[in-house]
Amino acid sequence: MEKYNINLGNVYTIERVDTIDKEIKLDKVPDDWPFGQYELYQGKLNWILDMHVDDKVLEWAKKMPLFQETAEFICLDLHDRNPKAKHVHSFTGTFIEALQWISKNYAFDRGYIGQVI
Repeated sequence: MEKYNINLGNVYTIERVDTIDKEIKLDKVPDDWPFGQYELYQGKLNWILDMHVDDKVLEWAKKMPLFQETAEFICLDLHDRNPKAKHVHSFTGTFIEALQWISKNYAFDRGYIGQVI
């Protein structure tokens, strides 16, 4: 099972752990995804960066098979007020569940806001 970090800082990212420090050849990505930036590697999500998760993003993700895949997520607070990464939560679930967790536990420019679902 793939592992991903959910980093909550001034923006949020979801990043695949096993490719963080590697040079990789990314897949071509569709240009109609509702995220600020994103990457695919070997047909799987590699990285997403955005400022918020809203109902439109969640409804879109529910229709995408890639977002129904299960992974292990490690949630880290990386906001300026916390210069060292602080582990705040871990769970196994789908990318849809990861986006739902972010929508409840993250605020743009404030980072982790402390709610746990």
